[in-house]
Amino acid sequence: MRNINLPDNSNSMVDLEKALTYKDGTLKYELKQKEKKIISEFYQKYDDLLGEPHDDFKAAHF
Repeated sequence: MRNINLPDNSNSMVDLEKALTYKDGTLKYELKQKEKKIISEFYQKYDDLLGEPHDDFKAAHF
């Protein structure tokens, strides 16, 4: 199996906000602070583990 470089997640939350916004600026969905925190922690753990699988990434933990 080949290893590839991890994606740069430094703008992940900005990218997520953009993905949740229509071109006219209307929000498709407004993330709550708690949701933003959970997602940010998820990305950080993924980076810390260098993309390796972990049980915390399974749906049952959300």
